[in-house]
Amino acid sequence: MLAAALAARYLWIEPFEYGEFCRANEATLACRLRAALIASFAFNGIGYAALLVGALSLFIRRFGLALAGACLGVAGLVLYCYDYAAIGFLLSVLTLARVTAPARGDEFGQQHGEREDYA
Repeated sequence: MLAAALAARYLWIEPFEYGEFCRANEATLACRLRAALIASFAFNGIGYAALLVGALSLFIRRFGLALAGACLGVAGLVLYCYDYAAIGFLLSVLTLARVTAPARGDEFGQQHGEREDYA
């Protein structure tokens, strides 16, 4: 996702020549997609999406949702929506760490705080 967002930013959005081409040829699909992506910057769309998906993944604890939130967060950080995207990225990465970490127990295989009473 990082490579795709960087390619979109530096090869598709920022080049002056591509912007001039799209002003002359607004009907092409690539120019319409470029305009929609640029419009999402004005409303911080990627940032809000990353924050929403990151918060949902934190509460639901699903790997796929957390991975999607991390990808949206990375894209938002690269594509000018960094404020909410950073929070969504961190929430998603926290969820990924919690979901993929193996359960740790003590020497008896019990979780901390759970002890068996032996008579």
